[in-house]
Amino acid sequence: QPRMEFELLSEKIPCDDDFAFITRVYGLTGEHSTDFWTPPSCQRSTTEPTTTTPTPPTTVMEEGALEKAMDANTELREKISGLKQQYGPIGEQVYEALKDGVYHGFEAYLARKKVLDGGDIGQIQKLAEN
Repeated sequence: QPRMEFELLSEKIPCDDDFAFITRVYGLTGEHSTDFWTPPSCQRSTTEPTTTTPTPPTTVMEEGALEKAMDANTELREKISGLKQQYGPIGEQVYEALKDGVYHGFEAYLARKKVLDGGDIGQIQKLAEN
C-alpha cells in the first residue's frame, strides 16, 4: 500500500518535555494512523558529550552541606513552581499554532472527497489540474 509523507513545520510550537505530541492522519477509507511527533523546537542537533575520565566520589560531607542542599532544594522547588505557572498554557499555544492549518487541510480534504464521490468528471478534471 503506498504511503504519503508530509512535514508539519511550525516554529511557534514551544518545546516542553512534559508533553507528548501525537499526530493522527485519516485516509479516504476512514482508517487512521497515529504516531508520535517531535516539533522542530524540540529537536536536538548536538549529542551529549561522553566522558572517559572517572568522576570523583560525591559522598564527602562538609559542615553545613545538608542545610545548603535543603536550601537549594527549596529554591529549586520555587523555580519549578514558577515555571509551571509560566508554561501552564502551553497546550493552548500548541492548539493556536496548529488549528488553522489542520482545519483548512481537513476542509480541503472533505471538498475533494465530495467531488470524487459525486463523480462529476468536469470537477474531477479541475481538481487534477490544481
